[in-house]
Amino acid sequence: MESNLYEYYKNKKGSFNIEKIKAIGHDILEATGFIHERGIFHRDIKPENILVNGDREIKLADFGSCKSN
Repeated sequence: MESNLYEYYKNKKGSFNIEKIKAIGHDILEATGFIHERGIFHRDIKPENILVNGDREIKLADFGSCKSN
């Protein structure tokens, strides 16, 4: 992964359109739903724990404070 979401936004030249913001939000919610279905609760989702690769791939990171069901 190239950077985290905080660095991605900080280094971005210009602004994001609403479709890009919706797509990133959707991916974060989809990843959260995926781990919740498996009984894992992240408890520390923040921009620094969301990894970004290229212009579209999003992954959750830092599962150290997770709680399982």
